[in-house]
Amino acid sequence: MNQSWSTCVSGKLTKKSFSSKDKRVLKKNQILLAINYAGPIQVTSREGYTGMVNIVVEPFHLDMVYPLREKSSHSQLTAVKDSNAPSYRVAVVKFDNTAKYMSGEFAAFYEKNDIIQEFSPPYSPQQNGKVERVNRVTVVMGRSMVIGANFPTAYWAEAFVCAAYVRNRCPTKVFDGKTPMGAFPGKEHDISNLHVFGCKELVPKKHHTKLGSKTCNGIFIGYAADGAYLVYIPRRGTGDIVTTRMKRERKLP
Repeated sequence: MNQSWSTCVSGKLTKKSFSSKDKRVLKKNQILLAINYAGPIQVTSREGYTGMVNIVVEPFHLDMVYPLREKSSHSQLTAVKDSNAPSYRVAVVKFDNTAKYMSGEFAAFYEKNDIIQEFSPPYSPQQNGKVERVNRVTVVMGRSMVIGANFPTAYWAEAFVCAAYVRNRCPTKVFDGKTPMGAFPGKEHDISNLHVFGCKELVPKKHHTKLGSKTCNGIFIGYAADGAYLVYIPRRGTGDIVTTRMKRERKLP
């Protein structure tokens, strides 16, 4: 009887799930960063990235994606610093239980800024479930963008960053139909600038003749600061990525 029970347990045992709700109450102007590294990704991006760090900013559910060329403490710490919101203080960070997050530059940064560290046990990513789910959604969205635009997989970095940008501007039931950006105090945003990843663009030429065309063909691949757009200009070799405010969306290639 005991042997039968042991055999059954050995074959069917699963991990119990953790509560999906974070019971912590942050004080005013405090934020929590839930951090997850994804990589190495099988294909190196056109910019030389091999992985990405995904940071969810709570309580606003903002998704921040930072492509990385290497999985180093310095690279990930830079991403953590860049994700800090103005007028807010990082009070807590949540990582997986990895040695690099518990010593060196990370430890010094936490101590200097009085930040609480929380780590999930080894092989228990479900304890940091929200950022794991967000990372999965970002990858699925980005992969679909690359496939839909018929782009080479080396453009995954641009697609993942674009996916996070769009996701932050999508309504969520957590905020009663508001978007994560809309829930962020003082963050006014206009979703009229959202466009299809991979659509064709007309971009002003730097140099043109009196009778020649003043534009060249490009492909939309993302959003830059201050309402500008990132457009890929196909050329011999790798091509160029330019920042432009001119926007004339056309159909996918």
